[in-house]
Amino acid sequence: MPKDVPDVEHIADLLGHLPLALSVIGRHMRDHPGWALGDYYREPLITLALEDGVRSALSASDARLPKSARRLLRLLALQPPQEIDVATAAALLGEPSAAADHHLTTLTAAHLIERTPPGDFRLHPLVHAYAEERLCIDEPATRIRQALSRLLEHCRSRNAAIRLETRTLRTLRLPVLPQHAEAHEETRRLQQLSAGRVLAA
Repeated sequence: MPKDVPDVEHIADLLGHLPLALSVIGRHMRDHPGWALGDYYREPLITLALEDGVRSALSASDARLPKSARRLLRLLALQPPQEIDVATAAALLGEPSAAADHHLTTLTAAHLIERTPPGDFRLHPLVHAYAEERLCIDEPATRIRQALSRLLEHCRSRNAAIRLETRTLRTLRLPVLPQHAEAHEETRRLQQLSAGRVLAA
């Protein structure tokens, strides 16, 4: 197997194997022969794809969604890109599980999230980045904090040992949970050392 195949597969995974995104990055590679495959790490890769048509395509799909499904898509950006179950989505929305399941199914049908075994759902990084952009535009800070509070309570009720990262999204700074402050400070320092988006507290 050629040594660059893993890099190519990683790029495709970050782009969610979206044909439009793959085409965008393929054109960039053709027009910028000085870029090595390793230069296409997460931040420039997602930014390039969003800037060159993918954002418009996601926005068009987003605009056709019912209001509650659109709101859930944005709130999913409060978590790192990872699998999410119906109960967690319900906690983010503050709605019953049946309603959250319906909204997740709607997002799946629109190809904005994907269903994963055994019945969970996942946002790929491109959609997550788009949802993060829209979150602070479409949701007031008060409702974002309420969603985080519900999510924390949900995790405590399940004894889930997860760390909820608070983020600087545009000008909105969300509070760090005291019990996670030390770990989060280490994360913040590492992120400041690398050129990229700061998920700071």
